[in-house]
Amino acid sequence: MKILVSTFFACLTMMSCDNSSKKEPVFKAFDFSYDNTFETCFSIKFTQGDTVFVREHWTSAYDTKLKSNTNYVSVLKHSDRIRLDSVIKRINFSKFDTAYDEDFADGKKYKYYIKDQHIDKTIYVHCYNNVPAELDSFGHWIYNLKSSLKFTEIDTTLVFGSVGNFLPPPPPIVFQKAGKGKK
Repeated sequence: MKILVSTFFACLTMMSCDNSSKKEPVFKAFDFSYDNTFETCFSIKFTQGDTVFVREHWTSAYDTKLKSNTNYVSVLKHSDRIRLDSVIKRINFSKFDTAYDEDFADGKKYKYYIKDQHIDKTIYVHCYNNVPAELDSFGHWIYNLKSSLKFTEIDTTLVFGSVGNFLPPPPPIVFQKAGKGKK
């Protein structure tokens, strides 16, 4: 009988223990698109784990690392994952407007998409003045993070919540050889 009671209390104790190793995800979906007109246009999707997906919409002819219209996968370093989660927890995305836009044709622009239990929102930034510092510095961090990742090309379709409102790439410059004069 003592063994049965002891086993019962042991099972009850184990079932009621706080399972703090399972933490609530910081977001359900988070991605970021960036375009700076002359260098790159990309979207990056962060998963709940350490995997990130990138769509290089177009890239400069001088970039030998990534190809235009190509999808990639990479893995975040543990320290980058911790920083990403920390910043997303700290930023109150719901307090920001959905657009910070100034009337100019080029320059950098970026767009956040975040979805969690409290918010489902995009935030578009295309201006130099009046950009909230949190959005601007986080955007720079993501841009630099993407530049530091090692990518593997993948053949899969990726969907991004932040991809809207981005210009198509500039048309390629085509040089023709000078031909001989017509007779």
